[in-house]
Amino acid sequence: MREKLGDPRKVTNWMDKFYKFSKDVEDFYLLYRFESGKGLESKHVKEYTVNACTLKAAGLLKTARTAERLSKRGSLRGIPTTIWKDAIYFKKVQQMKYGYEHTLPANERRFLEALRKFDTEGLESLISRKHENKNAVKVTADVIELLNNLFAGRLVKPTAKMVFNEYMRFWVGQLEVINNETGEVYNRHNFPSLDDRTILAYLSRWENKIGTWNKRAGDRQRYQNQFKVTHRFTPAKMAGSILSVDDRNPPFILPNGKRVWFYIGIDLASEAWTTYVHGTTKEGIITDFYKNLVRDYASYGVGLPLELECESALNSGLTKGILEEGVLFNKIRIEKNNPTGKMIENHFRRIRYGLEKHEEGWQGRPFARSEANQTNTEKPIHKSYDEIVETTVRLMQEWNHSPHPRVEGKTRWEVFMENQNPECRPINWQSILMRMGKETQTSCRVGYINLNSDQWCIGSNDKIATGKELIRIMKEIEGRKIIVKWLDDKEGNVLSAKRIETDVTYVT
Repeated sequence: MREKLGDPRKVTNWMDKFYKFSKDVEDFYLLYRFESGKGLESKHVKEYTVNACTLKAAGLLKTARTAERLSKRGSLRGIPTTIWKDAIYFKKVQQMKYGYEHTLPANERRFLEALRKFDTEGLESLISRKHENKNAVKVTADVIELLNNLFAGRLVKPTAKMVFNEYMRFWVGQLEVINNETGEVYNRHNFPSLDDRTILAYLSRWENKIGTWNKRAGDRQRYQNQFKVTHRFTPAKMAGSILSVDDRNPPFILPNGKRVWFYIGIDLASEAWTTYVHGTTKEGIITDFYKNLVRDYASYGVGLPLELECESALNSGLTKGILEEGVLFNKIRIEKNNPTGKMIENHFRRIRYGLEKHEEGWQGRPFARSEANQTNTEKPIHKSYDEIVETTVRLMQEWNHSPHPRVEGKTRWEVFMENQNPECRPINWQSILMRMGKETQTSCRVGYINLNSDQWCIGSNDKIATGKELIRIMKEIEGRKIIVKWLDDKEGNVLSAKRIETDVTYVT
């Protein structure tokens, strides 16, 4: 009898076969934000989720019903009406089974219109703009453009209150505003009345501040810290993969109140400082750095790094010379005025506050975030140039011979020397010497070339020339003046040299 009568607590409806409450749909409405940044209230999130899941079920039912009629060669006429009726009756089922019901239109035409929009526009079609801030309707793209121009494109930086006063003068016809890009006069009748809080709110929104603050910024670094996303880096796995380079002033003061300039390179996989130069100014320091890099890596017996990351300030002028890809490095990434885009900046902070801070004469930064890292009120201790260089180099060596943070039982320098990337190629002396080598005019006498107060054998392809090859070269240069490009080591001795002629000839 129960089976024949059925359970009165259960209500049969075709929609129930397809209806399912979706957490993904609920998450969409939970995370939804209007342009003002405002989200939906909890009650509206629940309402829209139920309505969306109901419309999904209605769409599935419509598809199934259409397929069934086609399979039986029946007419498709009237299907939308049956879907509407099932959806309206489904409210009772929802209430009995789930304790809630949808709020879709009871009117057939409006319901079917909502279903059509849902099919084409998706979940957002259900959201009513009545939830948005009332003033948001007034603030169009033209209004925002005008407010931003009033706020940013000025010789004197106005406050938001001043912008409000000028906007209202414009709106009542007391002030004429011209678009500098198009030359047209803004028509005040196309703009609404706004209160000061609305103007402040829109000028304070991130997407407006990122443009207007850039125009008004006097401190580019502070602007980037607030608006530019900080890079996150994946550490290189093998030494020689990436060299990160930059200039820095060690936090010690010379007697004249100035700082020493260093240009330094760090191997990112091993975290070892591999090369550096220093001076009282930045003039010429960058070309000396790359020469020294070649000297250092030649003395280590390893190939040059595969990739370089550097800043544009000093390096952009070298992209058609020694920083052409394939000369020193296979790949070069130049960051334009973006300290957070280079991994070396992170290591600069670590050595500054981890090692240098404990040295006498260390100077903090006036505007450091941490009070412990700010400049104190005591009279600074001055150090000589040689003392600053000695301290800086000593601490870099201490850093290099300290344990590597990721390779147990190895120092940073051991990781650098023992874990070199096998793809690193031998130093390309021919290309390097042509671009950065010293140039000397000399001569060849009886098979020897005079260079740097010494005599050098004639060589070819990194080997001393003999036999027919030696005779061929001597016919070409014996007794003649020749130009030699060469690079010295740190002691001033010839590291490598090349004769500038049609044929490639090395003096080794």
